[in-house]
Parts: sequence; structure tokens; C-alpha cells
Amino acid sequence: MRNYFPLALVSSLFPLVGPIVGGILIAHMSLELKTSAKYIVICSLTSSLGALILYASYAQFRAFLFPLLLYSMASPPLVYYLYNRPRKKISVEYSEDVIEIKVTLKGKYQALDPNELFNAAYEAGIRKIKNPYYLGRLREVKNCSSLKVRAAENVIILRRDCGNLKVEVVVGGSETKFRVQIPY
Repeated sequence: MRNYFPLALVSSLFPLVGPIVGGILIAHMSLELKTSAKYIVICSLTSSLGALILYASYAQFRAFLFPLLLYSMASPPLVYYLYNRPRKKISVEYSEDVIEIKVTLKGKYQALDPNELFNAAYEAGIRKIKNPYYLGRLREVKNCSSLKVRAAENVIILRRDCGNLKVEVVVGGSETKFRVQIPY
């Protein structure tokens, strides 16, 4: 994961374009709201500071204090949400003996250790699944068998089996696929 936060922090000080650039940079840095929330809040506060500096510096903007503050506070979270909204894809497929849940996560998960890579994609994928039955079954996977790693041309396939429950993470390119197979 690249750290664009210093650049997002500096760019958010520029009142009109900065909050949008800061939201996009934070969305590039991390796709998960749980990890990005603190950066979004700090970016919103620095962009409102930039708006206050603009308000104090130029007399033309004195009538626009409330719209400037509203824009600078709302832009980073709104841009982050709009940027990441099309990136979350979930599909559930039913066959005769298996329920297969596929979650496509856009973005690059980078780690040197395959266990860290699997855990990062696993945590991101499990947050997208809302069904409590599936969540209960998936929580058991962390304590199961060792991780099996296969490398292909452009992807790394990480697989963990827990009895008849199979979790597979395919990391490659700009997207990560999280697939769960649960028998009936």
C-alpha cells in the first residue's frame, strides 16, 4: 500500500481543488473505509483550514464563508465514496452442492508475506459479506489449515481449506478476487 497521505494533506490546503485531490489520493492509498476514515477526517480539517485562510486573505470571499467550509468539509469523504463505489462487486452463485460467493476488490494488496496478503484480502472481503450465516462460517477460516500458495503468470493464488469450506484469494494486476465455497 502506497502512502499518499502527505501529498493528500498538502494538496487539501488549496481550497478549491485540494479537497477533491486529497479525496482521490486517499482513495488510491486505501480502499477500505475503516483504514481511511482517520485520513479523510484529517484531510477535511486541513481543507477547511485552507478555506479559512482564503476567507481571511481575500475580501471577495468574505460573503462565502459557509459555502467554502461546507465544500471543504464535504468534498474529501464524498470524492472518496464516489471513487470507491464502482469498485465493490459481490456475486453469489448457487449450484447443486455449493454456494459460491465472489467478491472483486479493486486495488493492489501488497505484502512480502503471503499470510499477510491473504489476511488483508480476507478482511476486506469479509467486510463486504453481510449474511450472518456466511460470516459465522467464515470467521472459522483463520484458525484452519496452513495457507497454500500457487504462482501463475500474472497472479498469486492463496488458498485455505477449513474442512469442506474453501477460501481462495487471487491477487493479480489491479484487482483481487476473493472466492468462498460453502457446501449446503
